[in-house]
Amino acid sequence: MDFKRISWELPRISIGLVYLLWGIDKFLSTEKYVSWISITWRVRTFIEPIMDFNTFTYILGIFEVTLGLLLIIGLIIKISSLLVVISSILFLIFAGPPMSYPQDIALIGTAIWIYYNNQDKK
Repeated sequence: MDFKRISWELPRISIGLVYLLWGIDKFLSTEKYVSWISITWRVRTFIEPIMDFNTFTYILGIFEVTLGLLLIIGLIIKISSLLVVISSILFLIFAGPPMSYPQDIALIGTAIWIYYNNQDKK
């Protein structure tokens, strides 16, 4: 077992699992997320004029599942890690608690590390 390789890939795979599970949960617990969105005025103000909250929740779930799978598999790592940074910053700015927590700061830092330290699979 190549522990050095595993230690380099573990952050990428871990964030991928987080996003995958978050995305799946959007489909399993849609009403919970719709409720959170509806009480978070910054998100509600941005989303409500564009689409209904259920649609937004499903789109977000698809985004998170896709991003999670790309990170786990190791495809387009640079773009995927950059999307983690951007989405985490957007959640910190727009969502706030209860949808955004301090873990977003850790996700940002880890995704930046992944961006600079991982190579895309060929």
